[in-house]
Amino acid sequence: HHGNGTQHMFEDDPSVLYVSLHRYDNGTFFPTSKDADYDRVGSGPGEGFTVNVPWNCPRMGDAEYLAAFHQIVMPVSYEFNPELVLVSAGFDAARGDPLGGCLVTPECYAHMTHLLLGLAGGKVALVLEGGYNLESISESMTMCTRSLLGDPPPALGRLKAPHPSALQSLARVAAVHRKYWASLRLEVPVFVQERPRTRAGKGTPVLGYTPTEGISEQLASPVALPMEAVDDAVVALSSLCLEDNPAEVGETAANFHSPDSSPEGGARQKDRVSLEGAELAEDSQSGSTAAAYSEEAEPAEGSQRGSSSTRNSSGEAETSAKDTKVSPPDLSPTSIEVILLDEAAGGCSSSYELLGEDPSDGGLFYAVTPLPWCPHLDSVLPVPSAGLNVLEPCAACGSLVENWVCLICYKVCCGRYINQHMVAHNSESGHPLVLSYEDLSVWCYGCQAYVHHPALLDAKSHAHREKFGVGLTVAV
Repeated sequence: HHGNGTQHMFEDDPSVLYVSLHRYDNGTFFPTSKDADYDRVGSGPGEGFTVNVPWNCPRMGDAEYLAAFHQIVMPVSYEFNPELVLVSAGFDAARGDPLGGCLVTPECYAHMTHLLLGLAGGKVALVLEGGYNLESISESMTMCTRSLLGDPPPALGRLKAPHPSALQSLARVAAVHRKYWASLRLEVPVFVQERPRTRAGKGTPVLGYTPTEGISEQLASPVALPMEAVDDAVVALSSLCLEDNPAEVGETAANFHSPDSSPEGGARQKDRVSLEGAELAEDSQSGSTAAAYSEEAEPAEGSQRGSSSTRNSSGEAETSAKDTKVSPPDLSPTSIEVILLDEAAGGCSSSYELLGEDPSDGGLFYAVTPLPWCPHLDSVLPVPSAGLNVLEPCAACGSLVENWVCLICYKVCCGRYINQHMVAHNSESGHPLVLSYEDLSVWCYGCQAYVHHPALLDAKSHAHREKFGVGLTVAV
């Protein structure tokens, strides 16, 4: 349920970002207060630092919470850049809880904790609060503890698309908070199928199809935003899918995120972004509240406040000039949002023209987001006195193609798409972190992710000097 006490403690404090995902049921679920709705964003200097994601129907599960985490919680949290993350670890939303009425699995709780560890340099504290099913509490907390100890998150299995009511709630939250947070202003082109398609004749919704009837009637919140903005966001969110049918697309969500398909030993792991939808792998804390603390971060202000402000690396405020009086051009709402996005990107244009490609051709774009920290960094040992030899062949097969070096024993082996000897080395030795001699990226087998951290720069600099004759001048 909603953490109303925590919200009231910090609702006027801009140094604390309060986030809550909870059952609301249009104000009828405990504690039956409108303070839990999406339009309660804080007050005074704390306006924008309270983020409520209310669910208006029961049985919300992994798909809904992962979508909320992906679309709202993690973007805003990374933009806020906290120094500490506190989680009110109540498990009312766990599967089997008699009062919460939700379906969040222990595996999903593990993923939530794993993603939160990417914030605040891993300074995350889970404070056990409650729940009403001892078995659900023990299983869920066990999975959370395993993530805190550095275990890789378990497989989630195949997930259905989020419930339309959940998509509506997420759309309303994004519409309210986009003026505070630049990370919620991203415009993604969405192409909707004119006619619905089904799989195997079972009437299952498919990628790109948006239900156009009944959404507005399904448990609408008492205070509604202008429906044009909400409908646009619902269309965008409903194009997101957590799984694909292999018979139709040829790949599943596991192709992009599972350990078996992640190219740990040979090629860069990629998040696949399609113009007809996207693959999600997110976490959130069901039925609980998270408070993230920071002394400097402030939300980006949108056009409704007349100017935008950001902070540079030294913490000094940078504000746009207010003295110059220029008549603004007559722009559409979409144009205004694109301009805001360009400003949030540091003045770089966000148009597809910079990519030199036409997005309408159905092409795919790939991006890699390394973890800023992982719990296995303490295992990295100093570079040997003899240095690194980026031309050293694989110790097992002699291959000179796409080799990796172990950052613990500094053994060189070939990658997954050659003869998989670095994968075998990890299985035999348990050494988690390896450096690619191909592109100087670092992969963690324990976290199943790429990692970028200052503790890795010494080895990267040695390899860079061997490859290019000069050391690193900036962190890469």
